[in-house]
Amino acid sequence: MIPTQSRDFSRGFDLTETELRRLHEVVTTRLQVEGHEQTQNNFVIAFRSQEKREFNSLEDVFKLENQGRSAIKELTMKSGLGGAFQFNSLSNGQYSLCVQALGTVWLDPCEWRTPVTTVQLSSSQRSASVTVKLKKGVAIPIRIDDPAQLLTAHEGKTAGAHLLIGIINPSFAFRPAIVVSNDISGRNHQVVIPFDKTVNLLVSSSFFQIHDDKSGISNPGTTVPLFVPSGQQSTIVNFRVSAGGKP
Repeated sequence: MIPTQSRDFSRGFDLTETELRRLHEVVTTRLQVEGHEQTQNNFVIAFRSQEKREFNSLEDVFKLENQGRSAIKELTMKSGLGGAFQFNSLSNGQYSLCVQALGTVWLDPCEWRTPVTTVQLSSSQRSASVTVKLKKGVAIPIRIDDPAQLLTAHEGKTAGAHLLIGIINPSFAFRPAIVVSNDISGRNHQVVIPFDKTVNLLVSSSFFQIHDDKSGISNPGTTVPLFVPSGQQSTIVNFRVSAGGKP
């Protein structure tokens, strides 16, 4: 067992080992106080050789550094619930469990009307342990070509200059396409939809003139059907900003 040492790590750490242990303890304890009994911590180490390794134990991290062979450049600690959640003080009745895994391709069953997990609580059954299985969707990449940088010049600066792009799910909720990246000639968006289901992509603007590959000018708005068969990848959906300014 590696003894606790109150010293600076000479190979890149700004915290002492004692301080890092204390930070780890505070984060874990805080999650437990909020009712998350099953916490999970992992540690990602970036070495000076550009290699990255992941550990589930803080002791393994200290062991590498204390042996003097690690050449650690960066340490990242992530604390989470390991996929486990707990709800306390619920009244009797039936509950539907909705799950959102933001930033992934897993679909919320309540949003996309896939089978929803339900739980019935009563005076004779005050607790239940269930597993929610999510259906995997597909990410649709969307490219907005803006060679004149009209979006950068006007959005947030000119009244009415806004580009609305996203999908309307079966629950009639609008889900905007998230921005994945920007560059000097445009930006990349993404939406996630189910396989084998047609979903309309809405593109609308009362300020910008938008062209797509098939229907030409979209002004003030248009819908583009999206469909991806099971097991296949989506192709990029392209649009181009050609002009800005109300007619």
